[in-house]
Amino acid sequence: MSKEADKIPFDTPNPPVATCNPPVATCDPPVATSDPPVATCDSPVATCDLPVGICDSNDTKNIEINNKSSDDEPKQPDFDAPTSCPCCNIKTSEIKFSVDNVVKGEVSVIKTKHDFLNILNDANNMLVVVDFTATWCGPCKRIMPELIKLADIKKNENVLFLKVDVDDNEETSLHCGISCMPTFQFYKNNIKVHEIEGADISAIQTSIDKHL
Repeated sequence: MSKEADKIPFDTPNPPVATCNPPVATCDPPVATSDPPVATCDSPVATCDLPVGICDSNDTKNIEINNKSSDDEPKQPDFDAPTSCPCCNIKTSEIKFSVDNVVKGEVSVIKTKHDFLNILNDANNMLVVVDFTATWCGPCKRIMPELIKLADIKKNENVLFLKVDVDDNEETSLHCGISCMPTFQFYKNNIKVHEIEGADISAIQTSIDKHL
């Protein structure tokens, strides 16, 4: 065959054109006939206890939920019952301090810095009033009977009275930056919130009422 036969001349008739349309789908798409699954499980319920010892005793109440229901009604709590959290069952009057001689209603002596820091930690949100004193300090001696009386008056409130002799417990007085006697420092949640220098029982009373 010649090379001329391998070439297609420009005047060659057009090739036949397909006249049929492409096939069209006649069936409808499948339709879901089943409903989506419905969750039948209940939502999870917290079962862990609340942290103990972080609630104000003034908010102390008791949880007593009485489930009253009939056969055709779901059980509902009795909202007329008093409510509270378990941590509030511990009253400040029942707190066990890590230092044996520390009690509410008295001016308790703190002999070491270790005991001082432990008591501040034990007290949580109680107001702690610390009297920095010395045996040779005249104003310290004069105000002590009034302070003891005030501690007894406040024994049912959220306040604790401590006494630090700056000579016997020099480490604590240095830690607290004491420069004169008597000095009264007020702590709450392990933070110093106020300080008074001098023997002024009325100022101490006012400060207690302010920070309780």
